[in-house]
Amino acid sequence: MQVISLFILYLYSFLYYTAHAQNYDLQSVMTNISIQIDPIKNFLIVLSYVIGVGMCVVAIMKLKKYGTKTAFMHVEMTLLGPFLQFFIGIGLFYLPTFMSSLNTTIWQQADSASVTLGYETDVNMGAYINPILGVIQIIGLIAFLRGWVQISRATNAGNQPGVVSKALTYIIAGIMAINIKLVICTFNSTLLGSAACNAPGQEEQP
Repeated sequence: MQVISLFILYLYSFLYYTAHAQNYDLQSVMTNISIQIDPIKNFLIVLSYVIGVGMCVVAIMKLKKYGTKTAFMHVEMTLLGPFLQFFIGIGLFYLPTFMSSLNTTIWQQADSASVTLGYETDVNMGAYINPILGVIQIIGLIAFLRGWVQISRATNAGNQPGVVSKALTYIIAGIMAINIKLVICTFNSTLLGSAACNAPGQEEQP
């Protein structure tokens, strides 16, 4: 939660400074935000690699400690925690592939880059909506990483009840935010019909 708060504070400071520098030109602000979205996403993916490697190393050290345990050592741990942490670390290390697998399982397509919602034909509208969707995806990626980190710590001693449910909430909300276009497309298709958005392989209906 602190990471999301810091990100929102940074985004607000960036918007405030940019708006003053550009004489409150909203389109210039949105353009500057869209330029920063891809570098921030790449940074979070690299951060996921680092977290994944760290989790795997810590899990291996825990397994080593468990393997060298003797009858005179009192070590309160099970194999579930290290194995769970190890596999979560592998998933975070292969985050792009992991996300593609989840998207294919849930929405039958690897990503939402080719999904159109109808506003793309309006250049002015796209200049405002795309940065907003990009910020939502960044927040979702942070929440997704936070959820898996919390699950990896769920088997540690002394955890408060409800850690797993909070982690699952972060993960589900993160997946929906990362694939915000697919979520909007799903709601539009449910409420307005298939013509509300166009996914790959679907032709626009008159």
